[in-house]
Amino acid sequence: NDNDQYPDCPNDYDENPYNLYWYDQDNDGLGAGESTTYCDSDVVPENWVGNDNDQYPDCPNDYDENPYDCNGICNGSSVLDYYEECCDDAVIDECGVCNGDGIEDGACDCNGNVFDCEGTCGGNTILDQCGECDGNGYDQCDNDENGISNLDQWGYGAHSINVLDVPNDQGGRVYISFSNSFYDDTQPIRDTELYHVQRNDSDFWVTVGSSPTLSDSIYFVEVSTLSDSSSTSNGVTEFRVIATMNEGTFISYHSGYGYSVDNIIPLAPQNFTSSYMDSLIQLNWNPNIEEDLQHYIIYKNNLPINITSTTNYIDYDLIYWEDLNYNISAVDINGNESFLSNTSSFNLSLVGDGNLDSEVNVLDAVITIEIIFGYIEPSDNEFFATDIDENNIINIHDIILIIDIILNN
Repeated sequence: NDNDQYPDCPNDYDENPYNLYWYDQDNDGLGAGESTTYCDSDVVPENWVGNDNDQYPDCPNDYDENPYDCNGICNGSSVLDYYEECCDDAVIDECGVCNGDGIEDGACDCNGNVFDCEGTCGGNTILDQCGECDGNGYDQCDNDENGISNLDQWGYGAHSINVLDVPNDQGGRVYISFSNSFYDDTQPIRDTELYHVQRNDSDFWVTVGSSPTLSDSIYFVEVSTLSDSSSTSNGVTEFRVIATMNEGTFISYHSGYGYSVDNIIPLAPQNFTSSYMDSLIQLNWNPNIEEDLQHYIIYKNNLPINITSTTNYIDYDLIYWEDLNYNISAVDINGNESFLSNTSSFNLSLVGDGNLDSEVNVLDAVITIEIIFGYIEPSDNEFFATDIDENNIINIHDIILIIDIILNN
C-alpha cells in the first residue's frame, strides 16, 4: 500500500506521529519561543518541552506566577507592602507595612480597633456607666451609694418615697414625694401611664392619689390621712406607689412613712369678761368658731386651774389680799392651744379679817383691839379689814361689828 503519510517517522495509520516542542531557556519546565517538531521515536533534545507556557522565559518560575519582585529582579526578595510601596528588605510587619511597628498596643487589629466588652474586635458593645456590658445604665448602678444595686434595691418601680406634712393647715393632708420609675421616659410617648399612691388602712390598701408620667425625676402628690399626729397618737401612716408603665405594673419595693399635723392654732377666746358675786368669781366669753375645737383652759395667775367645753366658769376657790389674774385659751382636737385671751383682774379683801388669813374669827377681834390700844401699827390692808364701818377710825364699834360677823357668819 502507499498509505504512509509520514514516511520519515514510524506511525499508526492516519495518526500524526509528530509532536510540537518549545525551548525551556531558564530550565523551569516551561517552554517559549519558536516551536519545532520531533517524531515520537526521536530522542528529544535537552531543554525542549512540550508546552509554551513560560510567560517569563528569562527567569525560572512556577506556571502563571510572576517571578520578578517589585524592583524587577528575577526571584528577588523585595515585595510591595500594604500601601503598594516596594520594600527592599522584605521586612513587612503583620499589618503589611514595610518595616512597620505592627498592631498598636491596646489594639486588636491593624485598623486600631479594640475589643469591646463582649470580646469582639471592633465591636460596638460598651460598658454602661454602671460597669455592666451592654447594660441599660441603671440596673447595676448604685445611685444612693449604699452598696446595693438599683435593680436589687428598687426594681423598676418608683422609689425613695418620702411623706411630708402639708404646712399651715388643719391636718389631714400630706405630700408624697418619690423618684421616678426606670421606664418613665419619653420613648415611647407615655401618655397612658400613671403613678398611683396607696395608703395602708390596716386591712387593705386604698388608692388616695395619682399622677401622670412626665419624665420628671421627682414627683409630688397631695393625699389625705386618716388621723393627725397629736399628744394622744403619733398618726404615722404607711404609703406605697404603683407605677403603671407600658412595660408592666411595678409596686414600690419600699414604703414611705409619715404623718399629718394640724399646725393652725385656734383663735384666742373673744369678749372675755368676769364678775364677783357672793364669794365667787364668774368668767364668761364668746364661743370659738373652729370646727375642730375641743375645750377651753382656765388660767389663774398664769397657772391652769381647770378645763371646760362651755363658755363660762365659776371659781369658788378665792384668794384674798392678792392679785387674781384670769385668762382663757382654746384647744383643738389635736392639742393645739391658742394664745391667751385678755386678762381680767381682781384684788379681793375680806371685811373683818384683821390678820389677813382669809378667815374672820376671834383672832381678828384681838388684832383690832391691839390696833385700838396702839400695840401694833396696821398695814393698809389690816386697816381696811378692821375699819368695818368705813369711817377711817378703828374703834369699839368696829370690834362689835367683827363679833357680829363671827356670830352670824
